[in-house]
Amino acid sequence: MINSTEALIKEKEKQKQELITQMEVLKEKYLEQLIVFVDLWIEKESLSTIKSNPDKVIDLGESRAKELKNEILKLRAGSSELVYKNMNSQHIWWHTNQDKALYYGNGYKLLDRIDKPIKKMLGVLGGLLNDYGIIKISTGYGAFSSSEASSNWSNEGYKLRITYSDELYATNKAYVSLISETQGINLEIEELENKKKRENVEDWWDSL
Repeated sequence: MINSTEALIKEKEKQKQELITQMEVLKEKYLEQLIVFVDLWIEKESLSTIKSNPDKVIDLGESRAKELKNEILKLRAGSSELVYKNMNSQHIWWHTNQDKALYYGNGYKLLDRIDKPIKKMLGVLGGLLNDYGIIKISTGYGAFSSSEASSNWSNEGYKLRITYSDELYATNKAYVSLISETQGINLEIEELENKKKRENVEDWWDSL
């Protein structure tokens, strides 16, 4: 026979699963919005870099410059594959790798656990521009190997703050709100489990 405490635990577990399901839906929405953002970001950042380094681009010659342009277009066309390859890992998303850290959804800032792998992912553009000699990125960890290295890039990815789309900020805020709600339920479940142990201390003792 299920007592009242066990019934409450089951109810809380059900509520938690519903929130986890909502977070999985938001994650997919997040990724789809990120695909659109990455495509546009690569276009904007590559053009900005080209315009900032006209001599290096001209020195490539028409053939190599056209080759670089085609490689950038390939990157943009592969935005979906790039995002799902780098951002679909379970360790990135809270609902598949839960912890007890506090998260905040206010302001124009993505979660660090999401922002950092995005910047690392976008390092693919820096690597391409480096290969064609348009920029120079460091090979050392977190520091530039020479004064000629670009201030925008390191071997860890894109270094500067990224301004994301309003859609991504809104989805991030909704996701963080669900994290907070689920963490609250996790605490309630933990308290109920402890209460259950106290109510059934003899059975708990025997199970050790």
